[in-house]
Amino acid sequence: MRQEILLTCSYEEHENSPIIGICTNKNCKHKRTYCIACKPQFHTEHSDDLVRLHEFDSWIKSRRQLIEPVNQLIGEVQSFQKSLKCLVENVDKKSQPDLETLNCSEIEEYINQLILLEKSQVRLIPKIRQLISFQEKLKKEIESLILNKELSENEQLTIQELCYSQQMNSSCIIKDDDIKIEEYKETDKYTKIQIKFSQELKYEDITLTKNQLIAQGDLFALCEPVLPMNLSTKFAFKCHEDGIYIGVCRKELIQKANFNPKLNKIGHGAYLIFCDGSVYSHLEKEKNLTKQSFKYAKNDIIQVIVQMAEQKITWIKQYTNEEFSMKLEIAEDLCPCVQLWGKPGTQVEIVDF
Repeated sequence: MRQEILLTCSYEEHENSPIIGICTNKNCKHKRTYCIACKPQFHTEHSDDLVRLHEFDSWIKSRRQLIEPVNQLIGEVQSFQKSLKCLVENVDKKSQPDLETLNCSEIEEYINQLILLEKSQVRLIPKIRQLISFQEKLKKEIESLILNKELSENEQLTIQELCYSQQMNSSCIIKDDDIKIEEYKETDKYTKIQIKFSQELKYEDITLTKNQLIAQGDLFALCEPVLPMNLSTKFAFKCHEDGIYIGVCRKELIQKANFNPKLNKIGHGAYLIFCDGSVYSHLEKEKNLTKQSFKYAKNDIIQVIVQMAEQKITWIKQYTNEEFSMKLEIAEDLCPCVQLWGKPGTQVEIVDF
């Protein structure tokens, strides 16, 4: 039979009073064990978190149930590492093989593995690097918990970053058997952001109404805030008239052009589609000022999806689901925008969808 140990209070003024319970309040700065004198002195504000000694075993059992989910996470991380190693384990040699010693089947397998490795550099590695940057923050939070140390807001992983990390993690599943990369359902990957037209970042003749959700006038109107670099985002505009360009742009370049850039040459700073199907690319000469997109008109709603990690922008015409995509150059000053062009009073509205 286990011999019971009589625990006594370590506070001198409590005269070795017997310990009667444990404080489980996470913010309590005093000793966890408490005696009858400790309770009114140190624990009155969180008395619901005091556990009597005879209840302590059941409290421990309930908390130990939290160990298994953590072990499952550890197993998932180890499984991910194992899957990642499959990409290189067959080609990770100090020297390349002598092809003369291989048969046709071995050569084909080796070449296919190298091609798969090449694909991973484009489709997989950038996402994993992004995940690692998030995990470094998470590691600091784990260490701060262990050391009972508070982190600043900048050091903590935000909910948005966690959502993005989860989306990125879900978008690249590596199977052990054939190491296929599966794309996650795209509709779950994008963060809908709240935007409005900027009072400062617009051509002088443009007027804003409806709490800066409607722009009316001529030439460029930019939205705020700028698009986050670490998220794939979506937003939408409703055309109240024809003659509306929709997309994103480099704030600095459009400002420099006094909100009237020359769109016939690349480097103008914008990625736009126009209602007649024309497209305008800051980056690609072969696409700029060509008709490759779908057409749209009055009352149409155009969704815009910006995938930062993939360096891609996509426009979708609501109701018909017609879409067009093109390459995007990532920049810190990238923001949603429209250009109004046509009869006086042309209007466009930022809408929820």
